[in-house]
This record gives sequence, C-alpha cells and structure tokens, in this order.
Amino acid sequence: MSDPMSERYKLDSEELAKLRAAERGPAPPLDTVAPISADDLSCFEEIKAVLERHGKIDRFGITLLHSHFHMSGQEILLEKSNTASRTMVLEPAIIDSSDISLIDTQWYLGASVPLSLVKCRTNWHS
Repeated sequence: MSDPMSERYKLDSEELAKLRAAERGPAPPLDTVAPISADDLSCFEEIKAVLERHGKIDRFGITLLHSHFHMSGQEILLEKSNTASRTMVLEPAIIDSSDISLIDTQWYLGASVPLSLVKCRTNWHS
C-alpha cells in the first residue's frame, strides 16, 4: 500500500519528495515560535466549525508547526510507541512507501496537496 496522498493525487514517492522540498518551507525553530495567543482563537473557532460541519471534530486537531533540527525533503518524522512502557519516540526517517504498517498522523496543508509530516508505526493493518 502506498502513501494515501500519492494514491489520491497519483504522485509517486519521488514526486512527493520533490513537492515536499519545493512547497514545504522550513518550519521555524521552536524557540522562535510565539506561543498561542488570543489572536489565534478566532482561527481555532473557524477550524472547529469546519470540523464540526464535516463530522470530523473527534478525528482531526491542530498542531503548531515548528522544527527542532533540519530535515531533508525525503525525510519524514516517524512516531514509534511502546504501550507497555508508555513511551513514544519521534525521529526522522526515510520510509518505503510500500510499508503498510504506517499511518499518516499530521499534515501540512499549505502546499498544493496535503503533505504528510508525521507517520506512526502501527499494527492496525494486520
């Protein structure tokens, strides 16, 4: 199974990597990002209204775009969880698009197509 975005937009992994590199500007370093303020609340309210209108309020949320280190256009953040120890690791990885044990969990919407920023290793496919 390939990346759902490549299926929907008929893009192969090389095209998606080029798109990520060209359209996803570098996320600002975390120490330069302002915390959420009252100025953001009206945007949150509008996003909430859209999610409610589509029946997706319990499916999607909001993430603050930021970076901790440089990543290449081919890398994606990969989330790995250990339920027994209640730990989670998020690390850059270059993934094989045929890996069916991954699910997209965060997207960047400022490109011409939604770009997956974070994938999570899961066993729900098995």
